[in-house]
Amino acid sequence: MENSLKQKKICDLIASMERMRRAQKTMRSKHTHDGPIFPLIEFANACGDDSVPISKLAEVFGVSAAAATQFITKMSMHGYVVREENPQDRRQVMVRISEKGKATVKEAQAEFMETMSGLLDYLGEEDSLKMNAIIEKIAEYFNQGKQEQHEKENKA
Repeated sequence: MENSLKQKKICDLIASMERMRRAQKTMRSKHTHDGPIFPLIEFANACGDDSVPISKLAEVFGVSAAAATQFITKMSMHGYVVREENPQDRRQVMVRISEKGKATVKEAQAEFMETMSGLLDYLGEEDSLKMNAIIEKIAEYFNQGKQEQHEKENKA
């Protein structure tokens, strides 16, 4: 591909991704919840009612234990999660979703399903399937690079 044509396509892609980021920000601003709701939904889906160690959350989110701890601190400030001492190992902090967190997740999921249902209706079945396949491919591409970087850091 000609270099200038490739550069134009790259610029167009960056502009489209930026528009998507702004659209996502707009969509999220329509919801009235405090704190990062989408990670809370992911936490609820992965762990259910169970109390889990922060290391398990770090695994679920693919982040360090320190980053997971920061997330839990934010969620705890909003009352969405409860920290508990592990009865078998008092040094270990366990985390579970609170009743407020469960109610918030249920409400947010209903709102999100309504929004996404509208998007699917707008796109139609064929474009919805194409969009999902492309998003998965993009995520795979960037996650592959993230995995390679993680492996390099662990070897050092």
